[in-house]
Amino acid sequence: MFVLRANRIRIYSKFSNGSGNRETDDLYALTFHELGHQSHWKLTSWNMTWSKKIVRESWADFIEHTFIQQYYPSYATNWQTETHKQNDTKSEMSDGYSAIFIDLVDDENQRNTRGHAGSTDYPDDKVSGYTISQLQNALEKSRKLEHIRDYLRDKYYNSTEEHIDDLFDFYIDIQ
Repeated sequence: MFVLRANRIRIYSKFSNGSGNRETDDLYALTFHELGHQSHWKLTSWNMTWSKKIVRESWADFIEHTFIQQYYPSYATNWQTETHKQNDTKSEMSDGYSAIFIDLVDDENQRNTRGHAGSTDYPDDKVSGYTISQLQNALEKSRKLEHIRDYLRDKYYNSTEEHIDDLFDFYIDIQ
């Protein structure tokens, strides 16, 4: 279990995958998830404190996903891991963890992949190409998904932005 406290992240308990052990890639993923929270806090502590849970957790999931992809590509392509929020249904995202930031960057539409064809349990993700910098700038100025959407639409040109409302509406519906 990780606990975020101001400028520190501390590990308080033993990890377990049922056998009492946790693989290095699992620990790496969890560490970057918590560092995602820390980066949000350092960016704007007031904003992070008052942000909707879906914004806080989805940003941390995005940071986790971004770094795990670089260093553990086989882990990153295993859709059974908890780092892949893109495989979660709408009801599984109700806990505040979502793939909204991942969806803004990648070019995968999970409504059309991995056997989900046409299922409204998954977002119709026709948005891609936003950069980490653009997302971070939007996050710094936003506490709600609506604010992030508006900031991205108002500040940046993106060839897929005509679909941004549909993507955000799916996630706004969850929060």
